[in-house]
Amino acid sequence: MGSWTAGPAASARSRRRAPRPP
Repeated sequence: MGSWTAGPAASARSRRRAPRPP
């Protein structure tokens, strides 16, 4: 719950690699 919630912001917290996931 963080890769699809905000997208770039949430992904950066968990992955810290993808700036804008699909």
